[in-house]
Amino acid sequence: MEMTDHQNKIEEILRELAELHARSARHLDELRALMAAAPSPTSGCACCGRFRGENHRPVADASALSVVWDGRRCYLGRTLLFRFFERLARRPNQYVTYERLLQDVWDGPRSNEAIRSVVRDLRRKLKSAGMGDLADAIDGSNRECYGLILDSRR
Repeated sequence: MEMTDHQNKIEEILRELAELHARSARHLDELRALMAAAPSPTSGCACCGRFRGENHRPVADASALSVVWDGRRCYLGRTLLFRFFERLARRPNQYVTYERLLQDVWDGPRSNEAIRSVVRDLRRKLKSAGMGDLADAIDGSNRECYGLILDSRR
C-alpha cells in the first residue's frame, strides 16, 4: 500500500522532530559539562564574591536558568521552579501572597496545591544541589504566602 502525501508529510515532520530532539539533548549535555567545569569562587558569595553577611543574596541567573548561592549552582531550566524562585528572590525577606504568585509565576489562576507542589519540588532540587540552607529559607509559615526569608532575625 502506497503512502499518501499526507502520510509522507507526517513521517517527514516526525523525522525532523527526532533529529531536533537529539541535537537538543547533545546541547544540554554540553551545557551541563560547561557549567560543571566553570570556576567557582573559593571564598565569599557566588553572586558578588564578598563574604556572607547581611547583604548576601542568592541569584536567579536567567542567562543560565540556575540559582547561584554560596559558591554552588543549581540548574532549574525554563520551569515553574525557576520562575517561582526568581519571583521570591526579587524581594527577599518579604512574603508574597498566593494571589500575587499566581499572577506573576503562572499568569493566572491555579489551585493552591499547584504552588505547594512547586515549592516541594524546588526545595528537593535545591537540597540535592547542596543548598539545603537556601531550601529551608523558602518559608510558607504565613497563611497563603511564601517568602525567601534569609534574615533569620525576622
